[in-house]
Amino acid sequence: MGIFSISKTRNFFLSKIKEFEKKYSNQNNVPRPPHWSGWRVLPQAIEFWLDGEGRIHERLNYINNSGKWEKEILYP
Repeated sequence: MGIFSISKTRNFFLSKIKEFEKKYSNQNNVPRPPHWSGWRVLPQAIEFWLDGEGRIHERLNYINNSGKWEKEILYP
């Protein structure tokens, strides 16, 4: 694919974006296809685990305390 083809494809893509921005100018009222579904995840805690040498891992735990996230360090 030559440079002209990439440019032409990108321009087509950008024109389609503009077309949909015009069609759905109100971003809060874009129709969802009937076959789509979704999940809402509201975690109370999230743990990040970083592998450490000699099994000395770093574990960071974030806990949602009434809307405020607090961080704590966990030890193996």
